[in-house]
Amino acid sequence: MPTDYFKAMLEAGLGDVVDKISYHPYRPVPEAGYRDTLAAWRQLLTVHAPRVELWQGENGCPSTPDSTGALGGRPWNEYRQAKWVLRRTLFDRILGVELTSYFHLVDLMNYNWGEGPSGKANTKGLLNGRDYTPKPAYFAYQAVCSLFDHETKRRVEVDGHLRIDGELGSSPVVAGFVRNEAPLWCYWLPLPPEQDHLPRVATLDVRDDALSLRNPVLVDLLTGNVYRLLHARRSDDGWSFPNVPVADHPLVLADRKALSIA
Repeated sequence: MPTDYFKAMLEAGLGDVVDKISYHPYRPVPEAGYRDTLAAWRQLLTVHAPRVELWQGENGCPSTPDSTGALGGRPWNEYRQAKWVLRRTLFDRILGVELTSYFHLVDLMNYNWGEGPSGKANTKGLLNGRDYTPKPAYFAYQAVCSLFDHETKRRVEVDGHLRIDGELGSSPVVAGFVRNEAPLWCYWLPLPPEQDHLPRVATLDVRDDALSLRNPVLVDLLTGNVYRLLHARRSDDGWSFPNVPVADHPLVLADRKALSIA
């Protein structure tokens, strides 16, 4: 949705007749320009319709290069789709979008635009449309929704408590949260997910003057695996974690208590 079009709608009185405004931010790189766009739209709402919230009402990513529909015809596969799903969902959570949705649960086979079966598939589903088996994106979506649920609270003021030191080639996304009264930070490199990128290795330094990080672990939302950080070093004002991966999909540095696991 172009910002000038959005502005014109609000100036014409749209905010007087709706409760929510939904948008569909299809982007190959989910983060590209998204933070600035939301900031501009929210500023317009503050002026013209302060009671109206933004909803991310539809977004999805194909799992095959021959998919029809938005983002089709690009070199997607199931692994790349899963990375995209994690990044879109979690970035909406980071930016405080009131509602975020994923399109869709299962592939649309023989996609029909109203003129009968097309012979094409829209492969944005979390389940395979041929046999309803789950794709990697299904488990990734399950993981991110389980950890970043209503019990997990955004804490913008602790974003800067995590510093990533290494040759990364891109500025990472970093965001802090609290869950079960314990801290967690998610981080990733916003590289094009339709390509494969080897993880970088970096040192993660955490300033621990505001939150108590007692039993640090690393969570890979793509696989669901939880790792102990065996080489962690504790100091008077925080922690240092050497040789930690930094990938093009979200990893989570957390206190074990935040995960509700034994």
